[in-house]
Amino acid sequence: MEHPPHDPMPTLPAIRTLRESDRGPLVSVLVRAFAADPFTHWFVLDDRRRRERMARLFDWYLRQALVRGFSHTTDDCRAVAVWMGPKQWELSFWQQVRLLPEVLRVVGLRRAPSRLHGLNVFQQAHPAPPHYYLALLGTDPAFQGHGLGSAVLRPGLARCDREHMPAYLETAAPQTIAFYERHGFRVCGELTVPHNGPRVRLMWREPQPSGPSPPGERGTGPKRP
Repeated sequence: MEHPPHDPMPTLPAIRTLRESDRGPLVSVLVRAFAADPFTHWFVLDDRRRRERMARLFDWYLRQALVRGFSHTTDDCRAVAVWMGPKQWELSFWQQVRLLPEVLRVVGLRRAPSRLHGLNVFQQAHPAPPHYYLALLGTDPAFQGHGLGSAVLRPGLARCDREHMPAYLETAAPQTIAFYERHGFRVCGELTVPHNGPRVRLMWREPQPSGPSPPGERGTGPKRP
């Protein structure tokens, strides 16, 4: 999931790794950034408590990011890139069971089976080769269009390049594809989320020690089992 801004920005704030004290401000940023996101609209129950439910969802992502220690934000918490390392995105059956109470608070009791099924479809679509997973990229809507998304994304991509590791993401927002292509990602597949969910593009980025290739050059993407 992601909702990046447009480029460029004349003066960038400092970029740093996430801190525990960032959770509150960044949850609010992500709720605003993903208010119209097609996947979030499908996943989160749309009732009078929707913003609270979205906040629970994004707080879970940020808690995972803090444990892993390689996600980035601006010093003023206006944008965030949440990464998971190889296999860290996988949820075993028992992890899903432990998460069930939290999931119910986000999606509602009646919709839980269909939403859990949708999450399993996402897990199964992950390419087989080890890779870093860009789980979230969001910018405060009031500050979009100034390059903050690119700024918080670059340290994670640099890590991928240093470690010679690919990167992977999903996007349900077609307008974001060109943004990711400028950073070296290529569309490697697509899926339609079951139970009336959105169409999602899957994107893959090979490690690029010399910088990303031009947007017009599409790679073949990972081989799937």
